[in-house]
Amino acid sequence: MLRLLFYSAFRCELCGHRHYRFKLLGVAGTVAVVLLITSFFGVANMVSKPYEQPKAQPLASRQPLVR
Repeated sequence: MLRLLFYSAFRCELCGHRHYRFKLLGVAGTVAVVLLITSFFGVANMVSKPYEQPKAQPLASRQPLVR
């Protein structure tokens, strides 16, 4: 279970006690993969939709400004 939380176990050769160490590289790798996947889907979403300019109303149909 601790391996899933980025901990690795090692045993001391002198006393035989098991210690746990936090693996920062595992966290950094996971964050990098998540950012790459998120950015890929974000770019794919932007590319798949064509840009549509907002359509303005013709000048004749606009209401005059009341002062």
